[in-house]
Amino acid sequence: MKHGGTYRNLALLAALAVVVGSLTGCFGGSSTPTAPSANVSQVTGTILAPEGTAVAAATRRPMLLDWFDPVAYALGVGTPLAGAKVIALNFANGTQVGTEATTDSSGRYTISNIPAGIDVLIVATKDTAAGPVRLTRLVADLAEGTSPADVDAATSVVAEAYAVNMNKDFDLAADVVQAAVQAAAAELESVSTLDLTVGHGVIQSTLGSGLDPAARTEVQNIVKTAVAEPAKAMVRGLLTAGLTASGTFETEVEAEVNDFDANIIPYFQDVVNAFVEPYGYELTRVAAASYTKADLEAALSSSTAEWGAYHGTWTITDAGITQVVTITKSGDYETWTFSITGQNGFEETGSAPLQARLAPGQLNSNSFSFTARTSTDATPVSFSGSMNCSLDEQGRMTSGTLSGTFSSEKVNGQGTLTVQCFDSSPSVPQRITYNGTLRTVSRTYTGTFTTDLVLVPETPTVLPCVPSRMVFTGSYTSTTGVTAQGTLDAQFPNAATYDPSSGENSSNYLQGTFTFDGSFTKPGYQTINTDLTITRSSNTTYTADLAYSCGAATLAGKIAHQTDTGSTTVNLTNEAGLVVQMTVDGSGRATGTITGFGAQLATIAYNSALHMNQATYPDGEFNSLF
Repeated sequence: MKHGGTYRNLALLAALAVVVGSLTGCFGGSSTPTAPSANVSQVTGTILAPEGTAVAAATRRPMLLDWFDPVAYALGVGTPLAGAKVIALNFANGTQVGTEATTDSSGRYTISNIPAGIDVLIVATKDTAAGPVRLTRLVADLAEGTSPADVDAATSVVAEAYAVNMNKDFDLAADVVQAAVQAAAAELESVSTLDLTVGHGVIQSTLGSGLDPAARTEVQNIVKTAVAEPAKAMVRGLLTAGLTASGTFETEVEAEVNDFDANIIPYFQDVVNAFVEPYGYELTRVAAASYTKADLEAALSSSTAEWGAYHGTWTITDAGITQVVTITKSGDYETWTFSITGQNGFEETGSAPLQARLAPGQLNSNSFSFTARTSTDATPVSFSGSMNCSLDEQGRMTSGTLSGTFSSEKVNGQGTLTVQCFDSSPSVPQRITYNGTLRTVSRTYTGTFTTDLVLVPETPTVLPCVPSRMVFTGSYTSTTGVTAQGTLDAQFPNAATYDPSSGENSSNYLQGTFTFDGSFTKPGYQTINTDLTITRSSNTTYTADLAYSCGAATLAGKIAHQTDTGSTTVNLTNEAGLVVQMTVDGSGRATGTITGFGAQLATIAYNSALHMNQATYPDGEFNSLF
């Protein structure tokens, strides 16, 4: 039933998504607006205009001083902007909320009756001699009661940059906004003046157009630093979750597939081989001088056969299989104790107390056990529990169930294994289903495993069938503490015609589609929902469509992996509209960018001195990606 390790291609299917891990975690943002509270809030604070921004009203009467200095500018760390109109906008939809305010002589304002729980953009405007001035501030997840909301140069740079996402049902992350403001404030310490007059400097005419890309270099540094915070937060979310590009939930999925391929599927194959072969058709091969194989087949399919007619020890060698069976009778039970040897190192011993009065074509035992090694290089497998078999008129299994304890060196479990055989080929499994708990060296699974098989005539395997689909639905916990829940589904449409003995090429390769729909949780961190589909589109190309979400944050896009060159390309977008474009060559060295808000926010490159890939931001900070 094996393809000799062919299904390890599943690992390649999952591996192509490895590099995306540097962009996961909780992504540093959100995309679905938080439902507002039924209660209301108010914001209050001071509007402080920076040096270089006009503060004098345009309607005042000209004074002699104006001939020498026609515009009055702010001084020092900021001058209160008196007489400014202040409103609050719901950032998600751009509508005005709460009352309208006018700043007093100290630049103070208060806006009331704002729904609590929403994201708010505070906008202060004033017509001056130099033109209209606009200062702004973002307040994420407005709390109930009164919230302080001072407005200054740093808050304005950040708010103007982020305003490109206003009226797009975009939900702000408070920690990201705070970090961006702190970064902008740090940059402003080295800037002598900043003009926040509309249409001058960094402020564009229309709110929501972002910062002016033509602003002078020193201001551009502020712009880049401020809007780079989401990129930093996206990578920081990964790092604080304890993940790297080579250790993410894609590699968790890959490890799960490897566990299936190396441990679980071979284990099920060995158990089914041991179950189907001797306890269906092969169990009837015992014979003696006075009893033929046909006699035994008749006894198993007849309710009138004399019970206990076959007591004793019988040995038969047939088609390379030698069986020694001892049959004893006790009350209403016959106990069949058996020892079987076969080709390729097949060995099995077991005991089957069978009920004395059987329905035609049925084998039942409530105390059934066996230990088997299906080949010389296979790990012994054991079972203890109950057994039920349905046989055809020739004594061949049509279906069977084992319910109890399954064990081996690599796999142990408690559950029920059901085998349904092909109608056209009794004793050849068409579907294998296991429901219960299964433990491997690296994981504990709870749920249902289903393997569908297709017939492969003349294949040199233990059974003439190979897996065409493998599905696990349930949950598992790994030894690292990561828990996963969902459905893992691998399908191989050409399993019956693929010939692994001929080697893979452009016309002969195992086609496959691999999907995972579920979630991962690492201890102490938020749950990451995952929707991942990987397709093998040629013998050397794997492509992935993926979508992650963590709370309200999202990351989605495509990845392609070339097995002949070892290169991987990544194109992903997060909820804030940041775009990650990256190429990783066969040696694992990455090049790429993170862009958004009309600017390049980070450069991705390999640092040969530190021997690592890193994302470097405009302010010189960097994060390791691998």
